[in-house]
Amino acid sequence: MVLDFSGRQIVVTGGSRGLGRAIAAAFLRGGGAVSICARDAAMLANAHEELSGLGKTHSAVCNLAEPAEIISYIEAAARALGGIDVLVNNATAYGRADDERGWNNAFNVDLMSIVRTCWAALPWLQMAKPEGAIVNIGSIAGTRPSVKAPAYGAIKAAITHYTASQAAVLAKCGVRVNAIAPGAVTAPGHYWEQRCDDDDPAYREICQQIPAGRPADAWIGLFVPDVDCGRHGRGREALRGTIEPELRRFYRSVHFIGGHHIEFDDQNHAHGHGHVYCRAEHEDCSKWIVMAICYFDQYARHDGAWYFVRRREQHWCAVDALDRPGVPFQRWPGHGTPPKLPAAFPTWATFWQRSDPPDIARLTQEAT
Repeated sequence: MVLDFSGRQIVVTGGSRGLGRAIAAAFLRGGGAVSICARDAAMLANAHEELSGLGKTHSAVCNLAEPAEIISYIEAAARALGGIDVLVNNATAYGRADDERGWNNAFNVDLMSIVRTCWAALPWLQMAKPEGAIVNIGSIAGTRPSVKAPAYGAIKAAITHYTASQAAVLAKCGVRVNAIAPGAVTAPGHYWEQRCDDDDPAYREICQQIPAGRPADAWIGLFVPDVDCGRHGRGREALRGTIEPELRRFYRSVHFIGGHHIEFDDQNHAHGHGHVYCRAEHEDCSKWIVMAICYFDQYARHDGAWYFVRRREQHWCAVDALDRPGVPFQRWPGHGTPPKLPAAFPTWATFWQRSDPPDIARLTQEAT
């Protein structure tokens, strides 16, 4: 799916190869104007030549560990593009070693380049219409112990925390801030592709953790071994019998989690707070269905690891992306489960019970 970024100006740091280059290309395909930077002049020139075939592209050599170079680059990018609407902080030094150099590289490039680039770009982002956006590229290494790359993992965790702080501070300035934590990915020039070319054992180890085809095994493995599947039985094989047919109904689908609040009952049990919000998109033949979902979860610790015990889903709407999700909020042929939200939330229902029906009708009426 190609998103429309016509008239938008985007800066992507570390955009000469790998993930950054792919991000820049995606923005260009959507009609945006893009500026990329990198330290390697030859690689940057190669990327510029390729990307310029997709749309308006600016590039400049920049060592993101140097504050003065960041300021110069952002000013040049803003002049070349005519402003900055979106800033993607993607650069990394891959500070893997647990030594002075590894930590310095990770701190100065992965973390402080984000801080300094945001400082430099903020005046333009505040002028962006309808709003500016910052996207910080983190990593799943920042969400769990990183034995092989402690500096990299720790700094990526710091990026997640800094992103949350940025989002709170800059919201009143009209600038959205989000972080993305990719897993192991490959792209031309990317770290893992290089490991593949070198036949690195670490690459083979990662591949063994990713099941072939749709990741049903990985998904099913998130649940306790004796998961209760109701009338379908108990255990992971019973779960497989219910989930695999559902997965095979959609060739492409994506779920965006918007928040996850977990409360611990004791040292071995926890439950979701009813605020696991999700926007799901499913390709269903000629339709692209968008759903707004809330998950209600229960978790348990088994053999030292945490698993799902149950995941209960309720939704607000399910509708084609080109349609308005109006009454009956369920416009998905073949899927007759009516939405229970937001009426299932007691506070919502109580609040609107005190309102006049004509007011509700006016707020919910559809264009004719």
